[in-house]
Amino acid sequence: MLGKSIWHRSICKRELVAVLFSLFAALIMSGCGADTAIEAELAGTESSETAAETTEIAAETEVPDEIYVYVCGAVEKPGVYKLDTGSRVFEAVEKAGGLNREAAEDAVNQALALADGDEIRIPTKEEAEKAENVRPAGTDTEAEDGRVNINTASASELTGISGIGKTRAEAIISYRENNGAFAGIEDIKKVPGIKDGLFNKIKEKIRT
Repeated sequence: MLGKSIWHRSICKRELVAVLFSLFAALIMSGCGADTAIEAELAGTESSETAAETTEIAAETEVPDEIYVYVCGAVEKPGVYKLDTGSRVFEAVEKAGGLNREAAEDAVNQALALADGDEIRIPTKEEAEKAENVRPAGTDTEAEDGRVNINTASASELTGISGIGKTRAEAIISYRENNGAFAGIEDIKKVPGIKDGLFNKIKEKIRT
């Protein structure tokens, strides 16, 4: 009987150990499952945030179907007009009723593409003549000091000014083609991309 009792107790201990081991294993597996669920939830959240950011960036960079431009000067009906994206200057002029009798038709490149917020100013024949009579760079004593005439300088001459790259040089030429000659060097600040900081750096190197 004693041997049987000892054997019985041994069996009970083994069963208890097995039960405790099973419970321990279950707890570990439960913890792993929770971690996996948390990781999956975090991954899903990050994926949603990334998708939202991508959508937001796409919305910001989306090109609008329409633009608004201001047409003024020697046209029949100056004003702000709505055009399709990719429109040209001549289309804006047509919207404004066309050129009037005083317009200098050849003074503006009407094939230029437009951007939202552009101003197209058609000069009169008198204004165009004044612009043509501006003394070209290199023909007077002022040119000896190395200053560049922003009314007549080519793109390559403009890029010779420190701080004026190809893009800004083209913007300067485009502005004076659309708006006529610069009345003074301060007017160059009307060109997109040229603010007070850059103007202060180049004002001693330019003239009209």
